[in-house]
Amino acid sequence: MIESCRFSKGTSFYAWKRMGLFLHSLLSVTLFFFLLTPADLLAQSSQQSKQDLIRVQPGYDKYAGSLKQGPYEKEKDSVMEQLGNLPAVPLAVTKAGIEKALTYIEKTHLDDKVLFVWDKIHEWGFHPTGQQLHDRPLFGWHVLWDRHELIQASPYAEYIGFTGWTGWNQWGYYEDAVRFNVDNIFHSKIYATQLLKYETRTRENFFGIGHNTSRGTSFTYRLEAMNYETRLGRWFDLPKFGHVNLGRLNVEAEYRFRDTRVAGGRNGANANIRNFFKDNAALAGVLGGEYNTFGINLMHDTRDSVDDPHTGGFRKFTVLYHEGVRAAQFDFMKYRYEFAQFFPVFKTGNVLGVRLVGENNQQAGRNGKVPFFEMARLGGFQTLRGFEYNRFFDKNALWLTLEYRYNVWTFKQYKLDLVPTCDMGSVYGEGGDFEFSNTRFSYGGAARFKIRDRVNIDFELAHSNEGTEYYIKYKAPF
Repeated sequence: MIESCRFSKGTSFYAWKRMGLFLHSLLSVTLFFFLLTPADLLAQSSQQSKQDLIRVQPGYDKYAGSLKQGPYEKEKDSVMEQLGNLPAVPLAVTKAGIEKALTYIEKTHLDDKVLFVWDKIHEWGFHPTGQQLHDRPLFGWHVLWDRHELIQASPYAEYIGFTGWTGWNQWGYYEDAVRFNVDNIFHSKIYATQLLKYETRTRENFFGIGHNTSRGTSFTYRLEAMNYETRLGRWFDLPKFGHVNLGRLNVEAEYRFRDTRVAGGRNGANANIRNFFKDNAALAGVLGGEYNTFGINLMHDTRDSVDDPHTGGFRKFTVLYHEGVRAAQFDFMKYRYEFAQFFPVFKTGNVLGVRLVGENNQQAGRNGKVPFFEMARLGGFQTLRGFEYNRFFDKNALWLTLEYRYNVWTFKQYKLDLVPTCDMGSVYGEGGDFEFSNTRFSYGGAARFKIRDRVNIDFELAHSNEGTEYYIKYKAPF
Protein backbone atom coordinates (compact mmCIF):
# COMPACT_ATOMS: atom_id res chain seq x y z
CA MET A 1 0.00 0.00 0.00
CA ILE A 2 1.24 3.44 -0.83
CA GLU A 3 1.65 5.18 2.49
CA SER A 4 0.54 8.76 2.97
CA CYS A 5 3.16 11.49 3.04
CA ARG A 6 4.13 11.92 6.66
CA PHE A 7 7.41 13.04 8.17
CA SER A 8 8.37 10.12 10.34
CA LYS A 9 10.95 7.41 10.49
CA GLY A 10 10.24 4.60 8.09
CA THR A 11 8.42 6.69 5.50
CA SER A 12 8.20 4.65 2.32
CA PHE A 13 9.95 5.43 -0.95
CA TYR A 14 6.62 6.22 -2.61
CA ALA A 15 5.74 8.75 0.10
CA TRP A 16 9.00 10.63 -0.48
CA LYS A 17 8.41 10.37 -4.22
CA ARG A 18 4.97 11.97 -3.81
CA MET A 19 6.41 14.76 -1.70
CA GLY A 20 9.18 15.25 -4.24
CA LEU A 21 6.64 15.63 -7.00
CA PHE A 22 4.75 18.20 -4.95
CA LEU A 23 7.88 20.28 -4.25
CA HIS A 24 8.93 19.93 -7.88
CA SER A 25 5.57 21.40 -8.95
CA LEU A 26 6.00 24.39 -6.66
CA LEU A 27 9.52 25.04 -7.94
CA SER A 28 8.39 24.66 -11.52
CA VAL A 29 5.74 27.35 -11.12
CA THR A 30 8.26 29.74 -9.56
CA LEU A 31 10.87 29.05 -12.25
CA PHE A 32 8.22 29.53 -14.93
CA PHE A 33 7.73 33.15 -13.95
CA PHE A 34 11.46 33.86 -13.63
CA LEU A 35 12.28 32.29 -16.99
CA LEU A 36 9.78 34.63 -18.61
CA THR A 37 11.42 37.64 -16.95
CA PRO A 38 14.31 39.35 -18.81
CA ALA A 39 17.51 39.92 -16.90
CA ASP A 40 17.17 43.72 -16.89
CA LEU A 41 13.68 43.45 -15.41
CA LEU A 42 14.96 41.15 -12.70
CA ALA A 43 17.70 43.61 -11.88
CA GLN A 44 15.18 46.45 -11.67
CA SER A 45 12.88 44.36 -9.50
CA SER A 46 15.72 43.51 -7.15
CA GLN A 47 16.59 47.19 -6.79
CA GLN A 48 12.93 48.06 -6.29
CA SER A 49 12.61 45.36 -3.63
CA LYS A 50 15.46 46.92 -1.67
CA GLN A 51 13.73 50.28 -1.80
CA ASP A 52 10.52 48.67 -0.52
CA LEU A 53 12.36 47.61 2.62
CA ILE A 54 13.24 51.19 3.62
CA ARG A 55 11.11 52.38 6.49
CA VAL A 56 8.93 55.36 5.56
CA GLN A 57 9.45 58.26 7.99
CA PRO A 58 7.10 61.27 8.29
CA GLY A 59 9.61 63.40 6.38
CA TYR A 60 9.99 60.99 3.50
CA ASP A 61 8.49 62.06 0.14
CA LYS A 62 8.23 58.98 -2.03
CA TYR A 63 7.53 61.09 -5.09
CA ALA A 64 10.67 63.24 -4.70
CA GLY A 65 12.94 60.22 -4.60
CA SER A 66 15.05 61.43 -1.67
CA LEU A 67 14.74 62.13 2.04
CA LYS A 68 13.99 65.68 3.15
CA GLN A 69 16.68 67.27 5.25
CA GLY A 70 15.61 68.16 8.72
CA PRO A 71 14.51 66.53 11.92
CA TYR A 72 13.04 63.49 10.16
CA GLU A 73 16.18 62.19 8.46
CA LYS A 74 16.21 58.40 8.33
CA GLU A 75 18.21 56.88 11.11
CA LYS A 76 20.44 53.94 10.42
CA ASP A 77 18.83 50.60 11.26
CA SER A 78 20.27 48.68 14.14
CA VAL A 79 21.84 45.28 13.57
CA MET A 80 18.79 43.51 14.99
CA GLU A 81 16.46 45.48 12.69
CA GLN A 82 18.58 44.60 9.69
CA LEU A 83 18.52 40.94 10.67
CA GLY A 84 14.77 41.15 11.12
CA ASN A 85 14.36 42.47 7.58
CA LEU A 86 16.30 39.57 6.01
CA PRO A 87 13.35 37.14 5.77
CA ALA A 88 11.39 39.73 3.79
CA VAL A 89 14.07 40.13 1.11
CA PRO A 90 13.43 36.93 -0.88
CA LEU A 91 9.66 37.45 -0.62
CA ALA A 92 9.93 41.02 -1.90
CA VAL A 93 12.28 40.00 -4.72
CA THR A 94 10.02 37.10 -5.72
CA LYS A 95 6.89 39.25 -5.66
CA ALA A 96 8.50 42.01 -7.69
CA GLY A 97 9.93 39.50 -10.15
CA ILE A 98 6.56 37.87 -10.71
CA GLU A 99 4.88 41.24 -11.19
CA LYS A 100 7.53 42.31 -13.70
CA ALA A 101 7.13 39.02 -15.53
CA LEU A 102 3.36 39.45 -15.72
CA THR A 103 3.80 43.05 -16.89
CA TYR A 104 6.09 41.81 -19.66
CA ILE A 105 3.51 39.17 -20.60
CA GLU A 106 0.81 41.81 -20.78
CA LYS A 107 2.93 44.15 -22.91
CA THR A 108 3.49 41.37 -25.41
CA HIS A 109 -0.20 40.37 -25.11
CA LEU A 110 0.92 36.80 -24.48
CA ASP A 111 -1.76 36.33 -21.83
CA ASP A 112 -4.44 37.69 -24.18
CA LYS A 113 -3.38 35.25 -26.87
CA VAL A 114 -3.43 32.28 -24.48
CA LEU A 115 -6.78 33.32 -22.99
CA PHE A 116 -8.20 33.89 -26.49
CA VAL A 117 -7.30 30.32 -27.46
CA TRP A 118 -8.60 29.04 -24.12
CA ASP A 119 -11.90 30.93 -24.55
CA LYS A 120 -12.27 29.57 -28.06
CA ILE A 121 -11.81 26.03 -26.76
CA HIS A 122 -14.53 26.74 -24.19
CA GLU A 123 -16.80 28.22 -26.85
CA TRP A 124 -16.54 24.93 -28.70
CA GLY A 125 -17.64 23.27 -25.47
CA PHE A 126 -14.37 21.61 -24.43
CA HIS A 127 -13.19 21.93 -20.81
CA PRO A 128 -9.91 20.03 -20.26
CA THR A 129 -8.54 19.76 -16.71
CA GLY A 130 -5.92 17.79 -14.82
CA GLN A 131 -5.32 16.92 -11.19
CA GLN A 132 -3.44 14.69 -8.81
CA LEU A 133 -5.13 11.35 -8.18
CA HIS A 134 -5.92 10.38 -4.62
CA ASP A 135 -4.41 6.90 -4.62
CA ARG A 136 -1.05 7.29 -6.38
CA PRO A 137 1.58 9.97 -7.19
CA LEU A 138 0.24 10.54 -10.71
CA PHE A 139 -1.89 13.11 -12.46
CA GLY A 140 -5.13 12.33 -14.22
CA TRP A 141 -6.76 14.09 -17.14
CA HIS A 142 -10.40 14.96 -17.59
CA VAL A 143 -12.15 16.36 -20.68
CA LEU A 144 -15.72 17.63 -20.72
CA TRP A 145 -17.63 18.49 -23.90
CA ASP A 146 -20.48 20.83 -23.04
CA ARG A 147 -23.14 21.26 -25.73
CA HIS A 148 -26.14 21.70 -23.45
CA GLU A 149 -27.22 24.71 -25.55
CA LEU A 150 -26.92 22.82 -28.83
CA ILE A 151 -30.47 23.45 -30.09
CA GLN A 152 -32.82 26.34 -29.42
CA ALA A 153 -36.20 24.62 -29.55
CA SER A 154 -38.47 27.54 -28.69
CA PRO A 155 -41.37 27.56 -27.91
CA TYR A 156 -41.08 23.97 -26.66
CA ALA A 157 -37.85 24.43 -24.71
CA GLU A 158 -35.16 27.04 -24.33
CA TYR A 159 -32.31 24.60 -25.04
CA ILE A 160 -31.87 20.96 -25.93
CA GLY A 161 -28.39 19.47 -25.83
CA PHE A 162 -25.94 17.12 -24.19
CA THR A 163 -22.79 17.06 -22.09
CA GLY A 164 -20.20 14.30 -22.35
CA TRP A 165 -17.06 13.70 -20.34
CA THR A 166 -14.29 11.19 -19.90
CA GLY A 167 -11.32 10.86 -17.56
CA TRP A 168 -10.64 11.07 -13.83
CA ASN A 169 -13.10 13.17 -11.86
CA GLN A 170 -12.51 15.30 -8.76
CA TRP A 171 -12.87 12.24 -6.50
CA GLY A 172 -10.04 10.49 -8.33
CA TYR A 173 -11.77 7.67 -10.22
CA TYR A 174 -12.33 7.14 -13.94
CA GLU A 175 -15.67 7.63 -15.66
CA ASP A 176 -17.24 7.89 -19.13
CA ALA A 177 -20.59 9.62 -19.24
CA VAL A 178 -23.11 11.47 -21.38
CA ARG A 179 -25.99 13.56 -20.09
CA PHE A 180 -28.88 14.79 -22.26
CA ASN A 181 -30.82 17.87 -21.18
CA VAL A 182 -33.99 19.78 -21.99
CA ASP A 183 -34.02 23.20 -20.29
CA ASN A 184 -36.88 25.53 -19.47
CA ILE A 185 -39.60 23.35 -20.98
CA PHE A 186 -42.44 25.54 -22.34
CA HIS A 187 -40.67 28.42 -20.58
CA SER A 188 -41.97 27.14 -17.26
CA LYS A 189 -38.51 26.82 -15.60
CA ILE A 190 -38.90 23.03 -15.67
CA TYR A 191 -35.92 20.97 -16.83
CA ALA A 192 -35.17 17.29 -17.40
CA THR A 193 -31.92 15.33 -17.72
CA GLN A 194 -30.98 11.77 -18.64
CA LEU A 195 -27.56 10.43 -17.58
CA LEU A 196 -25.72 7.31 -18.75
CA LYS A 197 -22.43 6.71 -16.92
CA TYR A 198 -19.81 4.02 -16.54
CA GLU A 199 -17.31 4.34 -13.69
CA THR A 200 -14.40 2.28 -12.49
CA ARG A 201 -12.33 2.61 -9.34
CA THR A 202 -9.29 0.41 -9.82
CA ARG A 203 -8.01 0.69 -6.26
CA GLU A 204 -10.26 1.58 -3.36
CA ASN A 205 -9.17 1.08 0.23
CA PHE A 206 -11.38 -0.30 2.99
CA PHE A 207 -10.16 -0.04 6.60
CA GLY A 208 -13.19 -1.56 8.29
CA ILE A 209 -16.31 -0.01 9.78
CA GLY A 210 -16.24 2.40 12.70
CA HIS A 211 -14.22 5.31 14.08
CA ASN A 212 -11.58 3.20 15.86
CA THR A 213 -10.25 1.18 12.93
CA SER A 214 -6.52 0.86 12.36
CA ARG A 215 -4.82 2.32 9.35
CA GLY A 216 -2.42 -0.59 9.36
CA THR A 217 -5.23 -3.07 8.67
CA SER A 218 -6.71 -2.37 5.26
CA PHE A 219 -8.18 -4.15 2.28
CA THR A 220 -8.34 -3.17 -1.34
CA TYR A 221 -11.10 -3.64 -3.87
CA ARG A 222 -12.08 -2.68 -7.40
CA LEU A 223 -15.51 -1.23 -8.06
CA GLU A 224 -17.23 -0.96 -11.45
CA ALA A 225 -20.71 0.45 -11.94
CA MET A 226 -23.22 1.35 -14.64
CA ASN A 227 -25.62 4.19 -13.85
CA TYR A 228 -28.88 5.16 -15.56
CA GLU A 229 -30.31 8.31 -14.07
CA THR A 230 -33.31 10.53 -14.83
CA ARG A 231 -34.00 13.88 -13.15
CA LEU A 232 -36.95 16.24 -13.42
CA GLY A 233 -36.84 19.57 -11.64
CA ARG A 234 -37.86 23.18 -11.48
CA TRP A 235 -36.05 26.26 -10.32
CA PHE A 236 -37.52 29.30 -8.58
CA ASP A 237 -35.91 32.75 -8.70
CA LEU A 238 -36.67 34.17 -5.27
CA PRO A 239 -37.33 37.89 -4.80
CA LYS A 240 -35.00 40.47 -3.31
CA PHE A 241 -35.76 42.52 -0.22
CA GLY A 242 -33.58 45.61 -0.31
CA HIS A 243 -29.97 44.44 -0.24
CA VAL A 244 -30.96 40.90 0.78
CA ASN A 245 -30.77 38.43 -2.11
CA LEU A 246 -32.78 35.27 -1.51
CA GLY A 247 -31.13 33.58 -4.49
CA ARG A 248 -32.48 30.55 -6.32
CA LEU A 249 -34.26 27.42 -5.14
CA ASN A 250 -34.09 24.13 -7.05
CA VAL A 251 -36.56 21.29 -6.42
CA GLU A 252 -35.70 18.03 -8.13
CA ALA A 253 -36.97 14.44 -8.31
CA GLU A 254 -34.70 11.63 -9.47
CA TYR A 255 -34.74 7.97 -10.40
CA ARG A 256 -31.57 5.93 -10.71
CA PHE A 257 -30.69 2.35 -11.57
CA ARG A 258 -27.21 1.22 -10.57
CA ASP A 259 -25.48 -2.08 -11.35
CA THR A 260 -22.35 -2.49 -9.19
CA ARG A 261 -19.59 -5.09 -9.33
CA VAL A 262 -16.90 -5.56 -6.67
CA ALA A 263 -13.63 -7.42 -7.26
CA GLY A 264 -10.07 -7.49 -5.95
CA GLY A 265 -8.26 -4.19 -6.25
CA ARG A 266 -4.99 -3.44 -7.99
CA ASN A 267 -2.58 -3.30 -5.07
CA GLY A 268 -0.37 -6.23 -4.10
CA ALA A 269 0.61 -4.74 -0.72
CA ASN A 270 -2.95 -4.79 0.64
CA ALA A 271 -5.18 -7.73 1.39
CA ASN A 272 -7.81 -8.49 -1.23
CA ILE A 273 -11.24 -7.76 0.24
CA ARG A 274 -12.79 -10.82 -1.44
CA ASN A 275 -10.31 -13.14 0.28
CA PHE A 276 -11.55 -12.13 3.73
CA PHE A 277 -15.24 -11.34 3.16
CA LYS A 278 -16.77 -14.18 1.18
CA ASP A 279 -20.39 -13.07 0.93
CA ASN A 280 -22.90 -10.34 1.81
CA ALA A 281 -23.50 -11.92 5.20
CA ALA A 282 -19.91 -11.15 6.17
CA LEU A 283 -19.88 -7.67 4.59
CA ALA A 284 -22.96 -6.24 2.88
CA GLY A 285 -22.16 -5.34 -0.73
CA VAL A 286 -18.94 -7.33 -1.12
CA LEU A 287 -20.49 -9.25 -4.04
CA GLY A 288 -21.91 -6.12 -5.62
CA GLY A 289 -25.52 -5.92 -6.69
CA GLU A 290 -28.26 -4.01 -8.48
CA TYR A 291 -30.63 -1.49 -6.94
CA ASN A 292 -33.10 1.26 -7.79
CA THR A 293 -33.04 4.69 -6.19
CA PHE A 294 -35.90 7.16 -5.82
CA GLY A 295 -35.20 10.56 -4.36
CA ILE A 296 -35.85 14.25 -3.89
CA ASN A 297 -33.18 16.99 -3.90
CA LEU A 298 -33.53 20.55 -2.64
CA MET A 299 -30.87 23.21 -3.16
CA HIS A 300 -30.95 26.87 -2.13
CA ASP A 301 -28.10 29.03 -3.47
CA THR A 302 -27.37 32.67 -2.58
CA ARG A 303 -23.67 32.83 -3.55
CA ASP A 304 -22.49 35.90 -5.44
CA SER A 305 -20.19 33.65 -7.52
CA VAL A 306 -20.02 29.90 -7.96
CA ASP A 307 -16.29 29.88 -8.79
CA ASP A 308 -15.06 32.40 -6.19
CA PRO A 309 -17.78 33.23 -3.63
CA HIS A 310 -17.33 36.12 -1.20
CA THR A 311 -20.85 36.38 0.19
CA GLY A 312 -23.91 34.15 0.47
CA GLY A 313 -23.94 30.39 0.68
CA PHE A 314 -25.77 27.25 -0.33
CA ARG A 315 -27.89 24.62 1.37
CA LYS A 316 -28.55 21.12 0.02
CA PHE A 317 -30.89 18.47 1.34
CA THR A 318 -31.32 15.02 -0.21
CA VAL A 319 -33.63 12.12 0.64
CA LEU A 320 -33.08 8.82 -1.23
CA TYR A 321 -34.79 5.46 -0.97
CA HIS A 322 -32.75 2.50 -2.27
CA GLU A 323 -34.43 -0.76 -3.23
CA GLY A 324 -32.45 -3.90 -4.02
CA VAL A 325 -33.11 -5.82 -7.23
CA ARG A 326 -33.08 -9.62 -7.48
CA ALA A 327 -30.84 -11.13 -4.79
CA ALA A 328 -29.47 -7.82 -3.54
CA GLN A 329 -31.06 -6.82 -0.23
CA PHE A 330 -29.97 -3.20 -0.46
CA ASP A 331 -33.08 -1.64 1.05
CA PHE A 332 -32.18 1.53 2.94
CA MET A 333 -32.81 5.27 3.27
CA LYS A 334 -30.14 7.93 2.79
CA TYR A 335 -30.42 11.46 4.19
CA ARG A 336 -27.74 13.99 3.32
CA TYR A 337 -27.59 17.67 4.22
CA GLU A 338 -24.93 20.26 3.47
CA PHE A 339 -24.74 23.86 4.62
CA ALA A 340 -22.04 26.29 3.47
CA GLN A 341 -21.74 30.02 4.12
CA PHE A 342 -19.16 32.63 3.13
CA PHE A 343 -18.54 35.67 5.30
CA PRO A 344 -16.61 38.69 3.95
CA VAL A 345 -14.11 39.96 6.51
CA PHE A 346 -14.84 43.70 6.63
CA LYS A 347 -13.66 45.22 3.32
CA THR A 348 -10.35 43.41 3.06
CA GLY A 349 -11.41 41.04 0.28
CA ASN A 350 -10.74 38.09 2.57
CA VAL A 351 -13.40 35.45 3.19
CA LEU A 352 -14.24 33.07 6.01
CA GLY A 353 -15.79 29.87 4.64
CA VAL A 354 -17.77 27.45 6.83
CA ARG A 355 -19.27 24.14 5.72
CA LEU A 356 -21.23 21.56 7.74
CA VAL A 357 -22.16 18.20 6.19
CA GLY A 358 -24.06 15.25 7.59
CA GLU A 359 -25.05 11.90 6.13
CA ASN A 360 -27.34 9.24 7.62
CA ASN A 361 -28.10 5.76 6.25
CA GLN A 362 -30.88 3.72 7.81
CA GLN A 363 -31.96 0.16 7.02
CA ALA A 364 -35.45 -0.16 5.52
CA GLY A 365 -37.47 -3.27 6.17
CA ARG A 366 -36.63 -6.36 8.22
CA ASN A 367 -33.83 -7.63 5.96
CA GLY A 368 -32.63 -4.37 4.50
CA LYS A 369 -28.85 -3.72 4.45
CA VAL A 370 -26.58 -0.79 3.67
CA PRO A 371 -23.77 -1.90 1.29
CA PHE A 372 -20.34 -0.82 2.49
CA PHE A 373 -19.66 1.21 -0.68
CA GLU A 374 -22.79 3.32 -0.02
CA MET A 375 -21.88 4.07 3.60
CA ALA A 376 -20.81 7.51 4.79
CA ARG A 377 -17.05 7.95 4.44
CA LEU A 378 -14.52 10.42 5.79
CA GLY A 379 -10.97 11.11 4.64
CA GLY A 380 -9.55 12.89 1.62
CA PHE A 381 -9.82 16.21 -0.18
CA GLN A 382 -13.57 16.64 0.20
CA THR A 383 -13.88 15.76 3.91
CA LEU A 384 -10.92 15.32 6.30
CA ARG A 385 -7.89 16.41 4.29
CA GLY A 386 -5.32 15.20 6.81
CA PHE A 387 -6.42 11.56 6.46
CA GLU A 388 -6.12 9.07 3.66
CA TYR A 389 -8.94 8.89 1.12
CA ASN A 390 -12.00 7.06 2.55
CA ARG A 391 -10.19 6.35 5.79
CA PHE A 392 -13.37 5.87 7.89
CA PHE A 393 -16.61 4.02 7.00
CA ASP A 394 -19.90 3.80 8.89
CA LYS A 395 -23.63 4.29 8.49
CA ASN A 396 -23.50 7.93 9.56
CA ALA A 397 -21.02 10.80 9.46
CA LEU A 398 -20.85 14.45 10.48
CA TRP A 399 -18.04 16.85 9.63
CA LEU A 400 -17.21 20.56 9.73
CA THR A 401 -14.79 22.50 7.51
CA LEU A 402 -13.34 25.96 8.22
CA GLU A 403 -11.27 28.04 5.79
CA TYR A 404 -9.92 31.58 5.97
CA ARG A 405 -9.27 32.66 2.38
CA TYR A 406 -6.64 35.37 2.73
CA ASN A 407 -5.69 37.28 -0.40
CA VAL A 408 -1.95 38.00 -0.27
CA TRP A 409 -1.34 39.13 -3.82
CA THR A 410 -3.42 40.71 -6.58
CA PHE A 411 -2.06 41.79 -9.95
CA LYS A 412 -4.69 42.78 -12.49
CA GLN A 413 -6.64 39.59 -13.24
CA TYR A 414 -4.30 37.31 -11.26
CA LYS A 415 -4.71 36.53 -7.55
CA LEU A 416 -3.06 34.36 -4.95
CA ASP A 417 -4.84 33.28 -1.76
CA LEU A 418 -3.24 31.61 1.24
CA VAL A 419 -5.82 29.57 3.09
CA PRO A 420 -5.45 28.13 6.62
CA THR A 421 -7.78 25.13 6.88
CA CYS A 422 -9.28 23.05 9.66
CA ASP A 423 -11.42 19.92 9.31
CA MET A 424 -13.13 17.91 12.03
CA GLY A 425 -15.56 15.04 11.85
CA SER A 426 -16.57 11.59 12.96
CA VAL A 427 -18.36 8.48 11.72
CA TYR A 428 -20.77 6.53 13.91
CA GLY A 429 -23.31 3.71 13.79
CA GLU A 430 -26.77 4.48 15.08
CA GLY A 431 -27.91 8.01 15.87
CA GLY A 432 -27.29 7.66 19.60
CA ASP A 433 -23.71 6.43 19.10
CA PHE A 434 -22.25 9.84 18.24
CA GLU A 435 -19.67 11.08 20.74
CA PHE A 436 -17.59 14.22 20.42
CA SER A 437 -14.60 12.40 21.94
CA ASN A 438 -14.40 10.30 18.76
CA THR A 439 -13.99 13.36 16.54
CA ARG A 440 -10.95 13.38 14.26
CA PHE A 441 -9.13 16.63 13.48
CA SER A 442 -6.87 17.78 10.67
CA TYR A 443 -5.35 21.16 9.92
CA GLY A 444 -3.23 22.63 7.19
CA GLY A 445 -3.03 25.26 4.51
CA ALA A 446 -3.56 25.89 0.82
CA ALA A 447 -2.18 28.17 -1.89
CA ARG A 448 -4.77 28.93 -4.55
CA PHE A 449 -3.83 30.71 -7.75
CA LYS A 450 -6.77 32.33 -9.51
CA ILE A 451 -7.25 33.86 -12.94
CA ARG A 452 -10.39 35.88 -13.59
CA ASP A 453 -11.67 35.11 -10.08
CA ARG A 454 -11.60 31.37 -10.68
CA VAL A 455 -9.37 28.84 -8.91
CA ASN A 456 -7.03 27.31 -11.49
CA ILE A 457 -4.42 25.66 -9.27
CA ASP A 458 -4.94 24.56 -5.67
CA PHE A 459 -1.94 23.26 -3.69
CA GLU A 460 -2.92 21.88 -0.27
CA LEU A 461 -1.14 20.27 2.68
CA ALA A 462 -3.03 18.88 5.67
CA HIS A 463 -1.80 17.14 8.81
CA SER A 464 -3.47 14.80 11.29
CA ASN A 465 -2.38 12.31 13.92
CA GLU A 466 -1.96 9.75 11.12
CA GLY A 467 0.41 11.77 8.94
CA THR A 468 0.45 14.47 6.28
CA GLU A 469 -1.41 14.45 2.97
CA TYR A 470 -0.99 16.76 -0.01
CA TYR A 471 -3.30 17.61 -2.89
CA ILE A 472 -3.00 19.33 -6.26
CA LYS A 473 -6.40 20.20 -7.67
CA TYR A 474 -7.98 22.63 -10.11
CA LYS A 475 -10.78 23.79 -7.79
CA ALA A 476 -11.47 24.38 -4.11
CA PRO A 477 -13.31 21.67 -2.12
CA PHE A 478 -16.35 23.96 -1.67
